[in-house]
Amino acid sequence: MRMASLFREAVRDVLTGAGRTILFAMLAAAALGGIVVTDALTTVRIIDEAHKYKSSGAAVLTIASTGHVNGEACEALDDVPGIEAAGALRNTNTTLALTLLPSAPLPLFESTHGLSAVLGTNANNAGVLVPDAVLKGVCCTDR
Repeated sequence: MRMASLFREAVRDVLTGAGRTILFAMLAAAALGGIVVTDALTTVRIIDEAHKYKSSGAAVLTIASTGHVNGEACEALDDVPGIEAAGALRNTNTTLALTLLPSAPLPLFESTHGLSAVLGTNANNAGVLVPDAVLKGVCCTDR
């Protein structure tokens, strides 16, 4: 059988519907479309989960070494490509007594300026970083 006669037979099958070409083409298109839509939705979900992971603070790397971490060196890590924010924190060995809970003092820490960016606050001046939940219902006094 020659190639031309084989091609003519295939064309006749398509035209008469003997091979159910249109049905199989529609099924193949639906299957391929389903795969494409599923892949797109999965990609969107993965990107959304990555943003949630990062915004939750789970992508923060913490290094602790009492007395061996240089605050300026920590702050300089902010200039390294791939690092969005860097800062240092150290214990002052003093506490803050809350008026409403004097028997449960809060430890005080000092931080470099870059730590406010790590924590997602907008502290441009020197001051105290206190969680909103503490500020809403508690008054503070020095101890």
